[in-house]
Amino acid sequence: MNDNLRRGTLSDEDKDFVHSFDSVLSKMPKYTSAKPLNRDYFFDDEGLNDFFQKLNKSKYFVDSAYASTSKGDYGQGEQQLRFIIKKHYNGVDISKYGVEGEDEVLFPRHTVFKIVGKDAKGAFPIIYLEEQT
Repeated sequence: MNDNLRRGTLSDEDKDFVHSFDSVLSKMPKYTSAKPLNRDYFFDDEGLNDFFQKLNKSKYFVDSAYASTSKGDYGQGEQQLRFIIKKHYNGVDISKYGVEGEDEVLFPRHTVFKIVGKDAKGAFPIIYLEEQT
């Protein structure tokens, strides 16, 4: 579904599902914790370069799809990029409904995150974000 949301290629059935899912997500309790959340990305080299070019053009990151994050380390060293969300307000803990061990917190579509830092010194680049309210 997320792929179709990002591409803008939703069928009528997909649109109905997204509308219903948006409604359900808005009614679920928000995840509250002072601990940061992680969002790992897996790209080929070209995809990573394209993604970075888009990130470098803005002070904000907005995903037109649902942003899946984890309370822990999900990428296990195989990711090419990590977002660390330092402040968050509207994520919903769906870990009991998702993949075991993923500890997933899901953000609604079009959530706005401000880019507050970047670190490219480690094994993979890290982008630090704060959710905007």
